[in-house]
Amino acid sequence: MNVIAPIFTRKDGLVLQTIFYPFELYSATCGQNSLDVWSQGETFSGGKYSALPMLDVCATLNPRKKQVVLYVVNRSPDKTMETQIELNSGRFDGKTRIVTINGQDIKVENTFEKPNQVQAEERFVTILGKTAAYEFEPHSVTALICPIA
Repeated sequence: MNVIAPIFTRKDGLVLQTIFYPFELYSATCGQNSLDVWSQGETFSGGKYSALPMLDVCATLNPRKKQVVLYVVNRSPDKTMETQIELNSGRFDGKTRIVTINGQDIKVENTFEKPNQVQAEERFVTILGKTAAYEFEPHSVTALICPIA
């Protein structure tokens, strides 16, 4: 259960909290089928936990739209994570929409005084074939919305 309100309001306006953007992104792009994702890469340890993956990865499939959506959280506070993405079946087939949610550093948050510290940015790239390379920004949430064939 999320106890952080995604939107704060007051008489003179509203502010979209940092948590608003992932909720909006996932609800607008998530496919009907969850995919079994395997990832390998850098890990980190903290507190009682060890060997946690630096990239937290999940994916969904929307067969009607012929679309795979890959969601990646780069947990590194300061390191871009270069990644190779590979499909076991099917292939990437065209104009991929990439949405990245991020701010200047891990401590920034949206407030009434500074409402745009964290926001979603969108861009497009063409990805064709079974593999793709991508660099995930430090401390970011990213969705790659990929057409497939």
